[in-house]
Amino acid sequence: MNADKLIDSLRKLSNDFDDRRQFHEQAKSLLSEMSKPEFIAYIFEKNLKDEKYLKRAWSTYEIPFLYIDETNQFYTKFHVFPPIKSRDTEKAANIVHHHNNYLLTSLTVQGPGYHTMHFSKEVEELEGDKVKLTLTKDFFHDNMEFSLVDSYEPHIVFNMNKLTTTLVLWSPDQKHMTDGLRNHPLVKPFKKPLVTLINALNINRVIGVSDAKVYQWYVQDGKSLRILEEDYFGMYKAVLGPEIDEFFTQAVSLFAQQSGYENPTFLKAKIDDKNTPAHWKKWLGYLLEKKTIPEVFGKEEINVPKKKITREEVRLACS
Repeated sequence: MNADKLIDSLRKLSNDFDDRRQFHEQAKSLLSEMSKPEFIAYIFEKNLKDEKYLKRAWSTYEIPFLYIDETNQFYTKFHVFPPIKSRDTEKAANIVHHHNNYLLTSLTVQGPGYHTMHFSKEVEELEGDKVKLTLTKDFFHDNMEFSLVDSYEPHIVFNMNKLTTTLVLWSPDQKHMTDGLRNHPLVKPFKKPLVTLINALNINRVIGVSDAKVYQWYVQDGKSLRILEEDYFGMYKAVLGPEIDEFFTQAVSLFAQQSGYENPTFLKAKIDDKNTPAHWKKWLGYLLEKKTIPEVFGKEEINVPKKKITREEVRLACS
């Protein structure tokens, strides 16, 4: 099946299944086909033909990615996770979080995979910012294995020792009549006050809108604590610039190279194109000349007081 037919087949499958968990289960065979080198090559080039993607300003809030497809009902991407230089896979890559009303199916398509933990959706609020998190799953998400994160299900991902790429399928856990309004140009300017009103009426989860305050969680000194999502991610969203652009495009290009990507005609045309940013030209040049792209490394510390969370700390605090 060619790439466009795979994408169309996933769209048709989404239309066929109102039950979104059933849709995710049925999608696995198509996602497996999308993990093949020919499809990765097609998607790599498709993104490089998109001027908005080519010239995007990356921030450290994001994960390096390639778009596959996006509709009102679901979207798919390749997510590229760089290792950290210390290779310490006991350390968490971020803190405990959920994805609101979204279901997430991920397939590890390249690299060894990563350790992950899931927690009960019932997070007990204690005094101040203390909470009780209950560990429910503790496993390694291996190469070519699927994993499902349920809506509102807290989870945490630990660092990888090699570049690891996942193919991700996201969708709301239910179909809503309002799904197509999320990015509507007439609605966008009023999004914030609308979300505030919907939360005030306490109907946000019924119609698939995020909570007014979204918390994430971390472990410190044997205790589980909450932090507002915007406070945790604030410092990462502010880090932009040429070095960040080069880092992200290096990670994506390395994923393509390790997938066996080759197309001298396309690469030369993109390098010669005056509209191609310099950071892309650099790594496309490596691909064209078949030079090994250097390994790229993620952040060694995370934005919590002690700058790290370990697997054992989570097990002791949350079991």
